Formats: sequence, structure tokens, C-alpha cells
Amino acid sequence: MLNDEQKLSFLSNINSKLSETHAITSYEYEIFKQIKLEQNDLGNISLDEFKNNYKKIGEENNLNEERIGNKIIQEKIKANIEKILSYISDKKEYEFISDFFIS
Repeated sequence: MLNDEQKLSFLSNINSKLSETHAITSYEYEIFKQIKLEQNDLGNISLDEFKNNYKKIGEENNLNEERIGNKIIQEKIKANIEKILSYISDKKEYEFISDFFIS
């Protein structure tokens, strides 16, 4: 689907749109739900998967900067998801989806 930078950009746009217009499209909402689901799946990896992804120490040293950057992006994605969820949590879908009644 989307890489992490695209996810972050998309979530930031949705966040801005919700603050300015108080509505997003149903398509944007579906993509948001998919990103949220993917982020939840990333948090639930098994120990075997972690070991398989873990690099040797020499290789790891070369990837530290990249890992830190990826971790920062992941945290920003989580923060944007939380902001969006806090905005929509007490609303019905038709209250924040602009094209809810269009068929």
C-alpha cells in the first residue's frame, strides 16, 4: 500500500482537513482505517519474527540512523492516528464523513 512517509503525509492531511472543514470523504476514512489496522498489526509481531528481522551487530551499526528515522516516523504516524481518533471518537460516521449520504 503506502510507505511510511506517504502514510504520515496522508494522516497529516486528514488531520488538517478535520480541523479546518470538520469532514473527510468516505474514501479517506477507509484508507485511514486501513492504515490504523496496519499499524496495529506492526505492533503485534512475534518473537520469531523479531529475531528474523534482527541484523548482526556489524550490520546493525550501519543501520542505526535509518532505524531511528523509521522509529520517529512510526511515532508520528501513531500520534496522527490518535489525534484523528480523538476527533472522531464521539461522533457518528455521518457527522464527519462529507459524502456519507451520496450513493
